[in-house]
Amino acid sequence: MALTLDCTFTIKHRVAALMLFAWLLLLPLAASGDEILMVADEWCPYNCAAGADAPGYMVELARYAFETQGHSVSYKVVPWPRAIEGTRSGAYDVIIGAGKEEVPDFIFPDETAGLAVHSFYVTRTSDWNYTGLDALHEMTLGVIKDYSYGTLFNDYIKPNEGDPKRLSIVSGDNALPRIIRMLMHGRIDAMIEDKNVMDYQFMTRADQHLIRAAGVACEEQLFIAFSPANKESAQYTRLLDNAIREMKASGALTALLNKYGIKSW
Repeated sequence: MALTLDCTFTIKHRVAALMLFAWLLLLPLAASGDEILMVADEWCPYNCAAGADAPGYMVELARYAFETQGHSVSYKVVPWPRAIEGTRSGAYDVIIGAGKEEVPDFIFPDETAGLAVHSFYVTRTSDWNYTGLDALHEMTLGVIKDYSYGTLFNDYIKPNEGDPKRLSIVSGDNALPRIIRMLMHGRIDAMIEDKNVMDYQFMTRADQHLIRAAGVACEEQLFIAFSPANKESAQYTRLLDNAIREMKASGALTALLNKYGIKSW
């Protein structure tokens, strides 16, 4: 009888030990969190080259928000149209620097991550300045494919996208440097770009003194937005909102923006 009791005791403890071992094996997987893939085309200072020491303040902001909560984060530079479609389908988890008008079906946090000031630029030899939509009618304007440019997209770009005399639409890699070259070589009369982005370009361009700002089209709130196809997107937005609020309160966000030479929106 004693032998039977001892065997029963041993078997029970072996089963418990095996269950505990299996549970411990699962712990590292749970603690590691999700792998989050962020994408955008290169748009410094918001997001810069992947792998750079200064990858862009939105990239650093998102990494802080997710990595401190146990998630791993990777960032990839792809053309903007591919970033939109890939994030929409769920191939990517996060798109950086999006406006609500250009991807209204995406999942957005409450907190904005920046403010774009969509501005016109011409060469120094041009006397043109933006005074309203009518001022664009005699101009060939350079734009990047699928950029929203705030309200200008619906008001002017969309209605004229089939007219090469009014719009020169550039897509693919290095779209912004290509548009700047087109402006400098007289292939377009004006271009439009966010002020922070152009200021960042001017820091590294020897020909920056040959280009001048020629008026503001509109301002647009920018977001780190999430895939509508990912069931975890709502949770990610909460993590990002909490991180932005925390960094605002501590002064860490101001310090991060100072690193890239821009002011808080």
